[in-house]
Amino acid sequence: MTNPENNHYFPLPPLLLDFKEHCCITPDNEQHYLSPMEFMLLSELDIGFQTTDELAIRLAHKLRREQQEKGGKWDGSISHEHVWEIISRIKEKIGPQYIEKRVRFGYRIATPKQFQG
Repeated sequence: MTNPENNHYFPLPPLLLDFKEHCCITPDNEQHYLSPMEFMLLSELDIGFQTTDELAIRLAHKLRREQQEKGGKWDGSISHEHVWEIISRIKEKIGPQYIEKRVRFGYRIATPKQFQG
């Protein structure tokens, strides 16, 4: 990732994720407990999927795989509206600055207006 103002590479502050506890530790050492779905989406943002549609597909795939591992079956779907709702909840819990940095610098998360055609 580069800073668009001076084109120099800079690292984003890491969000430390603990999959067992669904705990996110922000760079200021604050601990925030997230739901499994919020945690899953936040980890996908760090990977860098680009649109809410891609995030929705990815989350649905993970949920199906998780259910299969537990011997169950899930045939549901996740819409980009669901993704926006989850992003909003994450912003409320950990603060918007950690999400917005990922959106602004390199992670292009589509806005709802882009889906209104």
